[in-house]
Amino acid sequence: MEVGGAGLFFSINYERQLSKAPGFSWRVGLGGYTDGDFYITYNTGLAYLFALNEAQDSFIEFAANFTIAREYKGISERSNRADLFENVVPGLSYRKHFKNDMIFKAGINGVFNQYGITPWLNLGFGKRF
Repeated sequence: MEVGGAGLFFSINYERQLSKAPGFSWRVGLGGYTDGDFYITYNTGLAYLFALNEAQDSFIEFAANFTIAREYKGISERSNRADLFENVVPGLSYRKHFKNDMIFKAGINGVFNQYGITPWLNLGFGKRF
């Protein structure tokens, strides 16, 4: 789960390590965003973890994500036209892996889209398996 970050306001993500940690990982997620209207967000991206210690439980994460936000339209609404916008969301985070396989992550992202550039914070919690 992540608040902020690539899913914009919130997201639930699946991440798969592509190499031994530290190394590359791929993620995909589903989330939400609101600015008065509600948007469903779909994100995907790559990250690279740099170990900060020999135990390899503290990392710096560099990420590059792509997020599509699509306005949610109810079934009863007459218009089929939904607002859609794309975001490129690079990020830099601190990440900690705990002995009980829990993960904590906190960092900053930049959201690049048709409206300009917005700095964005992220805070995430998860479970390794």
